Amino acid sequence: MSSHYETDDLRIVEIKEVSTPAQVREELPITDFASETIARTRRQIHDILHGDDDRLLVIVGPCSIHDLEAALDYGQRLLKLRSQLEDDLLIVMRVYF
Repeated sequence: MSSHYETDDLRIVEIKEVSTPAQVREELPITDFASETIARTRRQIHDILHGDDDRLLVIVGPCSIHDLEAALDYGQRLLKLRSQLEDDLLIVMRVYF
């Protein structure tokens, strides 16, 4: 005996195409400040991984954030903590938006 229940796509309100990386770069060009921050942090991570910096590298989530306000709030709180602990830890926020 077979019964049929609707289980697919029950909560989908709309479908939108995701922007390509090229479109995102065009719409949101990187600032000099962001570029410098990325380059500096990558150097620091390299130094930690190669033993030239004795701090602990801490990569923290959450995996994804769907609310811009929550993301900004989380990032600002993490930045304060990062500053307080920078002598011992390099805290890096890793998240998908």
